[in-house]
Amino acid sequence: MIYKKEKIMTLNIGNGGGVHRLEAIINRIEIHSPDVLVLTEYRENHNSGLLREYLTKSGFLYLAAGSNDSSINTVLIASKIRFTPYMFEDFVEPEGVKSLLGARFENFHLIGCSLSGLSENNEAFIGKYSHLFQRAIRV
Repeated sequence: MIYKKEKIMTLNIGNGGGVHRLEAIINRIEIHSPDVLVLTEYRENHNSGLLREYLTKSGFLYLAAGSNDSSINTVLIASKIRFTPYMFEDFVEPEGVKSLLGARFENFHLIGCSLSGLSENNEAFIGKYSHLFQRAIRV
């Protein structure tokens, strides 16, 4: 069996991307030409509408965001490959629920994670919630 190697890119767009950063974000995506894109610190706002429009026109037909609340930094997963998004419902910290988003692809799982706004450091966060990541991979 021959497997295609999917190119995955992650990009922190900084508090929703901002109108002045939108062109730079799009340029970065075009330079790297990923199959799957994870945007952290994504927010549903006017800029995200423009960004979603660009992504759709560029072949990213499958999109999912961790939240549609425009006041919260979250994660957007955009892909040229079909996937099923899932949330971590038993994640107890209110900020964190919107900062984790899973994507189940045919041959792999991906977890988009935005750690901005969390009170603990990255290692503590990953250690504390590694059981969620392990469970998501087994499902």
